[in-house]
Amino acid sequence: MAPEAVFHAGQLEAQRRVGVSHTDAGNYIRPFMPDQHRAFYSSLLNLLYIGGVDDQDRVWASVAVGQPGFITSKNVSHLAIAPHARLPSDPLQLAAGSPLGALGLDLATRRRNKVNGTVASLDGDGGLEVHCEQTVGNCPKYIQTRQVQLDPARLAKLQRGETGAGVLDSSGPLGKEQLDLIRKADTFFLATCGAKQPAAAAAGGPPSGQPHAGCDINHRGGPPGFVECSEDGTTLRWPDYVGNNFFMSFGNLQSNPAAGLLFVDFLTGDVLQLTGSAEVLYDDHSMPGAQRAVRFKLASWHYAPAALPILPAPVIQHSPYNPRLLGGSAALTDVQCVAVTQEAQGIKSFHFASPPGFQYAVGQFASFDFEVGVGPHRPEATRILNRTWTLSKHPAAAAKDGTFTISVKRAGVVSSFLHDSLQPGMSLQLRGVGGDFTVQDTGGRPALLLAGGIGITPLRAMFHELVRRGVPTTLLYSVRSPAEAAFLPELTSLAQQASADAAAAAGGGSATPAYRVIATASGGGSKGVDGWRSGRITGALVQEAVGSPAGCEVYMCGPVAFMDALEGVLQELGVDPARIHTESFAF
Repeated sequence: MAPEAVFHAGQLEAQRRVGVSHTDAGNYIRPFMPDQHRAFYSSLLNLLYIGGVDDQDRVWASVAVGQPGFITSKNVSHLAIAPHARLPSDPLQLAAGSPLGALGLDLATRRRNKVNGTVASLDGDGGLEVHCEQTVGNCPKYIQTRQVQLDPARLAKLQRGETGAGVLDSSGPLGKEQLDLIRKADTFFLATCGAKQPAAAAAGGPPSGQPHAGCDINHRGGPPGFVECSEDGTTLRWPDYVGNNFFMSFGNLQSNPAAGLLFVDFLTGDVLQLTGSAEVLYDDHSMPGAQRAVRFKLASWHYAPAALPILPAPVIQHSPYNPRLLGGSAALTDVQCVAVTQEAQGIKSFHFASPPGFQYAVGQFASFDFEVGVGPHRPEATRILNRTWTLSKHPAAAAKDGTFTISVKRAGVVSSFLHDSLQPGMSLQLRGVGGDFTVQDTGGRPALLLAGGIGITPLRAMFHELVRRGVPTTLLYSVRSPAEAAFLPELTSLAQQASADAAAAAGGGSATPAYRVIATASGGGSKGVDGWRSGRITGALVQEAVGSPAGCEVYMCGPVAFMDALEGVLQELGVDPARIHTESFAF
């Protein structure tokens, strides 16, 4: 699908400004909700973030709340929010035909999906139905993990329409209490709305053949204090970090500067909503980790103390992708590269001497900081970029020889620097390790590993760990061509030896090996290559490999499209979503 069929003119212009193009956008941005997205909204969420425009053309970001199930979806184009889920004093007043963006975000798992559409209908109690016109899954970067639970007593008050004390509305500067909330925030939500569509689009989506140009809402996250506030309380500025490069919000701002911001205090439930205008500062690289910056000018604001009926939800883990703030206290360790190995076409492993006390779990990643120049016009200025890569070597092997390994696909500026320039004897700055994509206690269940491209890196170490634990394991590994398959001979040999050992321990052979590796090439080149399959991983291949996957613990890593497709396949085959463990390599 051509980019012009997916993105409106403002989004295409924003992409042009930063030098990106998306010829495959139709694989990620769809005119319907996949079934796994519908299940995510209707069964997992207790909060839904929404963005819209009021009758004065002001854009607001808001939030709806309820026990899981307060959002429903009767078909792939329909999303409904139950009555009494909106905050009673919410300044975002919608009407039938209004554009609306919705964001489902599970902070505990960093999973998020977006829907953009129009309000199909409303009722007098705040319930509304949305006609979905565009859906997309987003990567988990810059999301701080929290376990958000509702306070039943406060939720009951909200559902009775009771407004708490201390609600403030103002068209003046922000007060001290509101500025304090912003200055300590590590998360906020940005709503934007593209240029108005012709009247014919009022309730049935955009005009035929034109992409959606309505409202959008998305998460913005970073280290606490990443949003700057002017002393007079009228202007905000925040950094724009590396993301999925769709620039849907920026594209809306390109055609309409109106914007809304939502800040939530996840300890108290305080809600601060701002409306005004925003400008993308494409050449502003002055903020730590920023590719560019955004400046917001305040028009009016709404503050509702303790309005969101949640229990205190402190940060469990800050995102490892958060750039380090200037003057921050994050400890960095210089680690020396001791070897570089070519694993496959476009993939190299970099081996480093482990610093004293260095430990990590199978499936975790290492986080590195890089200082890079701002550009030729400011040769003296630098900015800090952070990148993370999976620790692809099993921790026991790392402890044995005193080295750890990251395996990197050439994809962007920093990864290209590693491929082209990092040599033994050179050092990088290690911030630390993190991640919760680790091997679970399977309770005796066999394991199914699904790898897409460079997503093999955590699954390599997991395969070794599952063999160590004696858990029967099958790995299905999808690449575009056999030349791009990293670690395949190693994993195939390990599976054969482990299967032979398991058979011998059981006192005889078995028709089905305990450990299997099946590789398939989606882009051709596998014909005649011994042991290779052609095409993508399908439900039929999963069933051929493991029979019924419903009895398996599933670990899956790869690009967004790969993950979305296989989550749907697995659920159709009866796999409990709680047994599907994922890590996205969408960035």
